[in-house]
Amino acid sequence: RHADRVAGVFVALLLTLAAATAIVWGYLDSARALPITFAVLAVSCPCALALATPAALAAAAGLLARRGIVLTRSDALEALAMVTHVVFDKTGTLTEGRIRLTGCAIATGRKRDSAVALAAALEARSEHPLARAIAAAAGNAPAPVIDDPQQVTGEGVAARIGGLEVRVGRPEFVAELAGAMPLSLETFARERADTLVGLGDACGWHALFAFADALRPGACTVIARLRGLGVATVLFSGDRRESVDAIARVLGIEDARSAMRPEDKREAIAALQREGAVVAMAGDGVNDAPALAQAQVSVSLGSAAPLAQWTADVVILSDRIELLAAALRNARRVFAVIRQNLAWAAAYNVIAVPAAAFGLVSPLLAAAGMAGSSLLVVGNALRLARAPRRSAPEEAFASGESSPESAWKS
Repeated sequence: RHADRVAGVFVALLLTLAAATAIVWGYLDSARALPITFAVLAVSCPCALALATPAALAAAAGLLARRGIVLTRSDALEALAMVTHVVFDKTGTLTEGRIRLTGCAIATGRKRDSAVALAAALEARSEHPLARAIAAAAGNAPAPVIDDPQQVTGEGVAARIGGLEVRVGRPEFVAELAGAMPLSLETFARERADTLVGLGDACGWHALFAFADALRPGACTVIARLRGLGVATVLFSGDRRESVDAIARVLGIEDARSAMRPEDKREAIAALQREGAVVAMAGDGVNDAPALAQAQVSVSLGSAAPLAQWTADVVILSDRIELLAAALRNARRVFAVIRQNLAWAAAYNVIAVPAAAFGLVSPLLAAAGMAGSSLLVVGNALRLARAPRRSAPEEAFASGESSPESAWKS
């Protein structure tokens, strides 16, 4: 956008200078006025200046597209180049999102199979990874008939069975209806660092489920590469502290925040922005939509929910989260090349325009200079179409060496 404004001002100045040149040479030597005016217009043709930005952006966008990174907003690269903080969602972004039920605690007087079937019935319409894990655990067990199911964003699902309200979701959400958690369930919760999902109704608790997920391949890689680029990494999650801290320790993320609702994530990003941070947010679910909208750059993966992809500025078509660091690195390369191109165009015009105005450059030489300047700018921009050579540590990560992801399991 800045280059467009500069080009607009340059064209106005050029036309003014050409008119002034024609008038002055008309008095000095009318026979030379027209050739010199043509030379000024030709030598200062803003092709180099006009091509400096779009040529670089087109080359970089082509490289990113070949690597499976799609930019959905025209100025996404510009914003990405200025990013100082990258905020990650946990489930489905840094983890694979293939959640499995690892255990459950059943309240006194309740049965495991019926509790799992009830939770699956409540979550039947949800696209959340936890809902799919509950459905997988229930299998083909007969599901109870529920009425008026309501999805509460960031909390869980509430519905009615025979007029009695029942809830499944965050333990705090269930406790608002079912009351304090029984001692046996509290003991179960303290002994685990897994993600917990509660189930209960107005009469009390039914069960507490524990779920585990594995780190996504490339999670350690992207954190390490972003750190190498001087970018701060932050982890936001609606999950409990124990689960969030376990992942943060493995990845080396110092700023990890747990038990966050969608609005909490949005406000936390706004707080970073008020401190001067330029924030990119990587998320995959409906719960992340407010935070994605708040961030200057929003990023989603190929497996993300449709809403997350629709609101994202950068979509990584695969599930290779490490490509986020590649996109940021290429964005910085783009604007380094754009600055080089603009500097060359400015230097060229500072020298060539006065020379043409004083009659030192013929129209033919002016045209040749303009063409050469444009070719130089385009050639410099085309360097962006080649992927930069990776460093030795990056090669090690790419080959799977020195990565603790495969050793970590929730």
